[in-house]
Amino acid sequence: MQFVYPLIDHAAGWGLLLVCVLALGLRAVQARQSASAPGGVPSLLLAAAPGAAGSTLLALAGLGGFALLASQVMAETTPAWLVALDGWVAGHRTAWPEFALQALVALTHLGDFNTLTGVTVLVALALAWRGRWLAMGWWLLATAGNGLLVRWCKQVFGRSRPDTPYLEVHGYSFPSGHAMSSLVVYGLLAVILWGWGRRPARTAGLDLPGSPARRLAVAIAVLAVAIGASRVWLEVHYASDVLAGWLLALGWLGALSLLAVSYTHLTLPTTPY
Repeated sequence: MQFVYPLIDHAAGWGLLLVCVLALGLRAVQARQSASAPGGVPSLLLAAAPGAAGSTLLALAGLGGFALLASQVMAETTPAWLVALDGWVAGHRTAWPEFALQALVALTHLGDFNTLTGVTVLVALALAWRGRWLAMGWWLLATAGNGLLVRWCKQVFGRSRPDTPYLEVHGYSFPSGHAMSSLVVYGLLAVILWGWGRRPARTAGLDLPGSPARRLAVAIAVLAVAIGASRVWLEVHYASDVLAGWLLALGWLGALSLLAVSYTHLTLPTTPY
């Protein structure tokens, strides 16, 4: 899929602007539906997502942390703390046997473009099947915007990758696309599952038992973090690249969550289980 990346890079800026415009449009549609629906309309079915204050804090912390880290990475003289961070992580990588490295390769491929695209399509189809069209819209905007944002940032910062990667990789290093995209796609899926695990939310989503849904959500969240960590262990990214990807993912999700907050409070009926 390497031929796709130059096309995305060329249109990333305009594509990201289009995603933002569509998000505002979806927000307006949601506002009209919230005003006319009794009890309000759930946004992205995120019963476990933060409210307006939490979303604002998440967006500011993620985007602010990313901006601070990016300014240090792009400084003419790399700060000592950043050199120490990347060097300490690199220095604590132990020599793993080949089969263990191959297991890490399999893990890191779960954050590849093809895999995440497949997950995105499956979740979108599941939401469409349940008739959750607004939810599907937010899901697609979150995942598509993530891909465009990370490719645009790579072109802006243009940081080279480590000199001795275990895998053959292409493109710039900062921020880590695997770290950001995995946290957005798998992390958002984990939040959806966690929300569906709440009894009041089960009437609006997939009727999953609460405890298994939440265990699955935790496992998926751990998977997202592990994929980012594998990029450092395979020496295709610096630790600061992965940290930047995580921060940017949190900022992006916080901003979208803030837009997706319903105008009215969601009150779903509860049923005994």
